[in-house]
Amino acid sequence: MSAPSWQKQHCAVIDAANAPSAHERLKTETDAARGYGIFGSPAFVVDGETFWGDDRLEEAFAWAGGRHRLQQSGVA
Repeated sequence: MSAPSWQKQHCAVIDAANAPSAHERLKTETDAARGYGIFGSPAFVVDGETFWGDDRLEEAFAWAGGRHRLQQSGVA
């Protein structure tokens, strides 16, 4: 009897996460985050501006689109 499709997909995800390339990518991304001064998550950097926390995701999107309230007011 073969494994269910969800189990095959699960194994594929685990295998991909354990691949050497995934470990190298994690190291590269972690080093980049440290370069931005990020030490926790979630954090988003948009055009050099850091937004901390998932409750700031909408602000990060607004900043990326030039629609953030500080950009509109001329403060930023």
